[in-house]
Amino acid sequence: MPTHGEPHHDNQVVDAHGLRLVDWESLALAPRERDYADLLTAGAGDRLDADPAMVELFALDWRLSEIDEYARWFAAPHTGSDDDHTALEGLHEELSAAL
Repeated sequence: MPTHGEPHHDNQVVDAHGLRLVDWESLALAPRERDYADLLTAGAGDRLDADPAMVELFALDWRLSEIDEYARWFAAPHTGSDDDHTALEGLHEELSAAL
């Protein structure tokens, strides 16, 4: 099934027709659990029929891909810009979540 990849509140818009997901850059064919990690942390877990192991797998996949992107960022030349500091904060956040 098509999955969004990041269905959190920043990627949701409500219009006259209801809730819409926007920013589909991470669209992928995957089990529904790929989208459930964000929804479960938002408190919808009691209404979702999700395989906890699959939810954990996709959360780990997301975290590892974020760490990979930050590692590539810092492997390239950088100057200590505001973007570098933001990336470093993001890397620290992802590494802390992995503990």
